[in-house]
Amino acid sequence: MERNRGAAWWALGLFLAAALYIAWNSAARFGDNIDEGIYLDGGLRLARGQMLYRDFFTYLAPGTFAALAALFRTFGESLAAARVPVTVDLALMTALVFVLVDRLATRRAAIGVAACYLIFQTFNPNFVVANHRWDSSALSLAAVTCAFLLLERASHWWAAGAGICAALAAWTTFSFALLCLVMAAWLLYDRGLRRYVVTYAAAAGVISAAFLSWLAWNHALLPMLQGILWSARNYSGPNRTVYGYVIGGYGDLFQRAGPIESALLSLMLLLVTLPATMPLICAAGWPLRLRAHPERRIVFLLISSAAILVSTWPRPDMTHLMYISALPYVLTTVLLARTLGRHGQAVVAALVLVSAACETGFSVYYRIKEPTLATRVGVLHGKPEHLAVLRTIQAQVSSNQTLFVFPYWPVFYFTTGARNPTRFSYLQPGMFPKQDEDEVLRALSAHPPHAVIYRPVAPASYLRIWPSSNPARLQMTEIEEFLHNRYRVAAREGKFQILRPAPLTPPLTP
Repeated sequence: MERNRGAAWWALGLFLAAALYIAWNSAARFGDNIDEGIYLDGGLRLARGQMLYRDFFTYLAPGTFAALAALFRTFGESLAAARVPVTVDLALMTALVFVLVDRLATRRAAIGVAACYLIFQTFNPNFVVANHRWDSSALSLAAVTCAFLLLERASHWWAAGAGICAALAAWTTFSFALLCLVMAAWLLYDRGLRRYVVTYAAAAGVISAAFLSWLAWNHALLPMLQGILWSARNYSGPNRTVYGYVIGGYGDLFQRAGPIESALLSLMLLLVTLPATMPLICAAGWPLRLRAHPERRIVFLLISSAAILVSTWPRPDMTHLMYISALPYVLTTVLLARTLGRHGQAVVAALVLVSAACETGFSVYYRIKEPTLATRVGVLHGKPEHLAVLRTIQAQVSSNQTLFVFPYWPVFYFTTGARNPTRFSYLQPGMFPKQDEDEVLRALSAHPPHAVIYRPVAPASYLRIWPSSNPARLQMTEIEEFLHNRYRVAAREGKFQILRPAPLTPPLTP
């Protein structure tokens, strides 16, 4: 009992420390993440009275959009408000990693791995942004932790907590419904826990009923189903990658590196690729260990981790594996703690902790040096070149105007507050079919926007990110022609062009 009480205080302390660090480092940072704007724009539209699926296009689950809309309505339209979920997500996962390792290994190992998890997950601040994957990963880890504690001490409260969190995870990322089913199957399989499956299912059912009722009341249930069918037809093809894929491939990192640089890059890759290597280590090591020392808690965590890993299909690239790496961190740490001798543990701990300390130093140094810029969504910090783009766009586009951003970077809808005359936050060439392009073109023709933010992108650049895309569909030529004929360049910054209706400025150049 005393140990559990101490663990709770440690978990709370780690949660608060992690939240403060993430808030200081990332809550108001503007970067070049191309996906965050999808959720910011959707949350902003929802907060302003539009309904997802019905009034604007998305094939994603509603959870993250609903959370952001609630935050914008409560705290105003700021980037800091939008970063509250990811701050809570990472802080919660840091604390839960500690809780699980503390119960399966030693407290020293639990503190160390929780700290390393936080540092490695936040080292690249471009990924510490609003994203449904962070939200569903945190909720799924909370569900697994509740079920894990149910294994240790049977209680209807833990069963209800597991059901609530699992259902919320599924309504945030649809593919996490698999975890809901796997956990229900586990409860039915385990005779000692079978009587808790009703509580689990009832809790999950209440959450699902609430979402379904909200969608049906707002006439968005059928459009949501249409969005899911759209995803089944269009998403998996261009977004399919091999396991552990990184944008551009690993070879790009070493093209211009000398012997010393290559050695340093190899060490860095060893740590950066942990989200991909840890599941393989667990798949190879735990079956051998469990054959000699069976333990149902570990079996449950392995099955849950496998279900969460499958949820990344068809894109199990390094980024998506990073989002769901909390359980692999737990299972790998416990495996090494139980397998390696004292000297082996010391070597691994030293390597990882020294690397984590170096990464922390770099992160703090770059954070302190970053300049700031006052914007409509708060005082932001970031790299000078990113803030320069934001400054130029802010000077050219106001919130009382209409704006079209093409083909990607929907974050500028959020930072400007301008209204998008189309239903689409972004258009990914190679994924969106011709009928969607035609719908956008009709909306632009009927209501020409006051401004366009345009960034020319070569087809090869799309293939670096989405290597399975159809090369024949990587240009939306009719929209490109519309912009070329109807708009002219008013300003440039970096690779971005701000366009105004012709004939205000010289002709558009590619």
